[in-house]
Amino acid sequence: GAGVVIGAAVALKPLLAPVVLLFLFAGRWRALAAAVLVPALASAAAALAMPDPAGFFTRTLPFLLHGEDGFVRLYEASPAAVLPRLGVPPALAQGLAVAAASAGVLCAYRRWRRADPGPLRLAETGAGLMLSAFLVSRPSYDHYLLVALPLLLAGLPYAGSVARGAWFWIALVPQAPGLTWPWLEGERRRAFRDAFTLCVLAVTVARQARTGPAGAGERVPPGRAPEPEHAPAAPF
Repeated sequence: GAGVVIGAAVALKPLLAPVVLLFLFAGRWRALAAAVLVPALASAAAALAMPDPAGFFTRTLPFLLHGEDGFVRLYEASPAAVLPRLGVPPALAQGLAVAAASAGVLCAYRRWRRADPGPLRLAETGAGLMLSAFLVSRPSYDHYLLVALPLLLAGLPYAGSVARGAWFWIALVPQAPGLTWPWLEGERRRAFRDAFTLCVLAVTVARQARTGPAGAGERVPPGRAPEPEHAPAAPF
């Protein structure tokens, strides 16, 4: 069921494709197949209604992979787009972004393997996967952060969550309205502020891969959900 829901979400918004890796981490192969099959069938059905289905591969996809056009590229927040504007060779910038994204995926996998109880495991692993993708994707805009931020903010009631750490809020400082940032106030330079938020958030979530509370590193057998946390007994 989860595979079908995620597959439908990916069909409507392909941006969410990295979340499918959750099923790979969990070893849920039937769910993984469903998550891949639903958007594949939806795309095939949509292609039948298009006058030129091949145009997606010959025009649209190359346009996206090259960071769209020169004007829109100024608003991209990924390191692959921002670093060349600071003088870093594009090939080196792309390599650094790929390395950072790969490290983020590895940290997301380690976060999943912690298998601690509660909803944080699923939310933080999924957010880590999405932020890792944004580090290397072209394009990558500031509003893409809305995919991960609500999930992370929902963890506020839980001890040890990302949203309870200082660096989570430091990452959001450049986005606070009313603050003036010399040299970065122009719309064409906003990408530097967004890149700071994206990179700090990605590192902050990746740090959750460290060993958590006692017993958090124990793996849960496949097909078995972790035991829920029990609230402490009231003193009265």
